[in-house]
Amino acid sequence: MGALDLTTFCGGSCGTCARSSQHTAFREAAAFDYAEFRKGLDFFADPESWLVCTKGCRNGDGGPPFCVRECCREHGVDLCFDCADFPCEKTTAFADMVSAAEDYRQLGRAEWLRRQSENRAV
Repeated sequence: MGALDLTTFCGGSCGTCARSSQHTAFREAAAFDYAEFRKGLDFFADPESWLVCTKGCRNGDGGPPFCVRECCREHGVDLCFDCADFPCEKTTAFADMVSAAEDYRQLGRAEWLRRQSENRAV
């Protein structure tokens, strides 16, 4: 799987998302034996839970209530930042997207994706 495959349409990194099935930090950090805590861990580990993203953004899974996935598909772009309309009324409220887009444009696509893949190492 390439760097683009593990990058969300809005520029996020699947590997740093707690909802990603690849992200194990919660499970590794939790060494407690409390019954209620285990129930919480079981909830987060359940692939059927709405919190667990098993397929990834590019395969139609994950995403917050507002997600640019369908908009990117409608505009035929891999990343929201590549859209001629970016930033638009859908994205201007998300400072992290605007900041990531600035980095994307300054670094160029290849370097930005390389750095994104480095950020995935959790």
